[in-house]
Amino acid sequence: MADVYDALISDRPYRAGWSLSDVITFVNSKAGFDFDPEVVQAFRSLNLNEPAKTTFTLQRPFGPAATPSETIFQIGRGNLIP
Repeated sequence: MADVYDALISDRPYRAGWSLSDVITFVNSKAGFDFDPEVVQAFRSLNLNEPAKTTFTLQRPFGPAATPSETIFQIGRGNLIP
């Protein structure tokens, strides 16, 4: 359940993450089919909020092939962005 939640709510290189309300609707629709209804009930009891759209950027500070602002990679909501 946690993996499905994370996969749906997180941005991917090929699509934007779903809204929290869309994730909850999807999970509710799968209760008794793909997910145990008791697990879905426990999921619904959580105090979930929309995740922050935070992106962290690691930059190379120096080097012959780099400028001071060259981005090495970004991590956004758990996803590696090359």
